[in-house]
Amino acid sequence: MSPARLAGRLARLLFAIALTGYLIFWKTDPSAILGAIAGAHWTWLGAAILLAIVDRLLMAWRWIALLENGGAGRPPVRRLIRIFLVSTFLGTFLPSSVGSDVVRAWSLSRERFGGAQAAASVAMDRLLGIIALVAVAAVGLFLGRHLLPERFLIFALGAAAAGSVMGLLVVYSSRAESFLLGLARALPPVIGNPSAKLVAAVRAYAIHHRVVTAVFVMSLAVNVLRVVQAWVLGLAIGLDQPGVVYFAFVPMINLMMQLPVSIFGLGVAQLGFDWFFAHAGVATADALALSFLFIGLGLLGNLPGAVIYGAGRPPETPPVETR
Repeated sequence: MSPARLAGRLARLLFAIALTGYLIFWKTDPSAILGAIAGAHWTWLGAAILLAIVDRLLMAWRWIALLENGGAGRPPVRRLIRIFLVSTFLGTFLPSSVGSDVVRAWSLSRERFGGAQAAASVAMDRLLGIIALVAVAAVGLFLGRHLLPERFLIFALGAAAAGSVMGLLVVYSSRAESFLLGLARALPPVIGNPSAKLVAAVRAYAIHHRVVTAVFVMSLAVNVLRVVQAWVLGLAIGLDQPGVVYFAFVPMINLMMQLPVSIFGLGVAQLGFDWFFAHAGVATADALALSFLFIGLGLLGNLPGAVIYGAGRPPETPPVETR
């Protein structure tokens, strides 16, 4: 690992620790957080774990659906699930979800599946997932518009709408394709040629409307499940806020956690839960307890990949640039 990449990872780790430490020790009493977590109702925690399992299955299924057009060269489903679970686990230690995407595309290309097509399947999965998250966030903000400051609401809804439109243009617009291909040709061949192949492979999905629609619907379901998971975890620690609060806040927090400034969203998630849920009258200690349970549930969902990774001794993972 190069010194620059190591420094980048250390900086993200230190940022996560510093932000989390500030919220725990300066804004509230750590014993209050621990007390809320320790008193969580196991029935609700069990329900959240079941929802997390369904979440992971849907995520794997939507990616495999994007590979349906891969032809005879596509690896068997069992192998694809293994790649997905292992890459999700490895992504725990990489910035946001980008690292797991790189590992997944690289692992699929090692199965003698076209490199550009492998990258395109992962890129489309990520793109449709983000668009679905933005769409759920926009609906949630509209439903919970009475909970947030008006200026923030207008900015967030505008950004959500703009992000959705831009994402769809990349998939369906021939003009966007021409622009991106022209940009790729202007780059050095070592970067431009793979970029052009990736653009062409992503654009190929534009004619597969049924697949894209099905994956988008599954992405919506995944993001709704994430909201329900947080709601159930809130019930586990005795929060009585209505569901609209979670639909208004959790998608925005999930968007924040996509930023590559931390490790597995640690610190960023705590800040998001504290700031947003304060608008619904939730105490800092309870909001932070909910945030730790939410992150813990995500880590628990990654454990199957850890078991497979440890037992199967897969090939060395690719270097992931984190600068």
